[in-house]
Amino acid sequence: MPRFDVDLTQVDVISGEVEGVVQKLEYQIRTGEKWNNAGTSTVEKEVWENHADGATARLHFTIAVPGKGNLFHELYFSDKAMPMTKRVLKQMGVNFTPTGYNPDDALNAHVGMTVAIEEQAGYDPRSNIVKFYKA
Repeated sequence: MPRFDVDLTQVDVISGEVEGVVQKLEYQIRTGEKWNNAGTSTVEKEVWENHADGATARLHFTIAVPGKGNLFHELYFSDKAMPMTKRVLKQMGVNFTPTGYNPDDALNAHVGMTVAIEEQAGYDPRSNIVKFYKA
């Protein structure tokens, strides 16, 4: 295995008020215990098992924060999660009509975020986006 000449001693979780750019967006569906990328499924009209809150699909975002790294965020499609999904997509500049919306409108969007450090027993601290706002 090659040696990696990278100094990781200064790498830390992202926190505070930051701005970023939506770099990547994936549509994922839940089949069994797994989330499948890009909505892939091998079975036509497959019945998807529900996530804990009833979600069977989600949008997975990669948001680049200049000079700090990437943040990741998921928006779930369930009745309970829809108000938050709408708020976040609105801050990303997605337009809504009575017939739907195109989440790809969020790509390259500049967004502001409030990021907290989340700590769970047995895991390293991680960044958790608690609020989105227009940058």
